[in-house]
Amino acid sequence: MAWASPVKEMFALKHAEHIADVVQKLKALPERDYECHVLTFEKLLVNISKALGSDDLRDNPINQQGKLLVSLIEEQKAQSSEGEQNLQSLLAQLS
Repeated sequence: MAWASPVKEMFALKHAEHIADVVQKLKALPERDYECHVLTFEKLLVNISKALGSDDLRDNPINQQGKLLVSLIEEQKAQSSEGEQNLQSLLAQLS
């Protein structure tokens, strides 16, 4: 039987604590504050999209905004990797 590492166990424990804390805070919110809470989360996504040079994604549902940001990050990583490979190739040709 494989045992989980202490690091993985600590990660899982901290994650569970964070989720429980957020759930507790959400349950304590008055209904009138729901929109503010959602807009705070959306603002975080907007700031990430701006940092990535993306268009404003707020015309999409929040979960779709997250998926679009992940796709954008993967695309930019691939382009960066391709650019690095091209640079290394050019440097090798110059040598």
